[in-house]
Amino acid sequence: DAAQHADKAIVWSNLALHDEVSELARGCDNAMLEELLARKCLSPHIRLQGGFMMHKAVELDKGPTVKILLKYGADCTLATPKAVSAAPGLKGGDTALHVAARASSLEAAVALLDCESGRRCVSIKNGEGKLPIECVDNAKSSASAAKAKKIKKLLQEQEQREKQEQKQRAAAAAAAAAKGGGKKAAASGAAASKA
Repeated sequence: DAAQHADKAIVWSNLALHDEVSELARGCDNAMLEELLARKCLSPHIRLQGGFMMHKAVELDKGPTVKILLKYGADCTLATPKAVSAAPGLKGGDTALHVAARASSLEAAVALLDCESGRRCVSIKNGEGKLPIECVDNAKSSASAAKAKKIKKLLQEQEQREKQEQKQRAAAAAAAAAKGGGKKAAASGAAASKA
């Protein structure tokens, strides 16, 4: 469903409407945004200049807006269009988590990592072939540097959790295979002893 919306770029014939939706993405009226999404008058996958509503909210570190968009089904894995030169700070193929890492949007990054589609973004490469953790700007100064450092730590922790979960799944699969193989051997042994 999200991909279906992503493929349909809206032609904004009404510039005032585009500006209103952009303002909602900027977090100017979260109550109105939530009402429009709840009534299905607005899709959380509307494209704006350079990306989707989610990308704009993340870029501006609007955590409450990000949470509302997620609540109504926004897909964090949707990437910005390949050519986003008109939108400063965005790169082609960025997921919402790439944008959070690049913009040092800590509140948005925390919200994204609290949802499944946001966590999936940790291992997705953007149009430049970079993971979100590789987009963290370590050269930022003052408050942005502190946020960038925290985002990098969050991403590293999520990568560790994913690796641990993969190991647990592999161990469980191996145990199930061994148990299944043991049952087959016991069954064939019992059949052989009856004969």
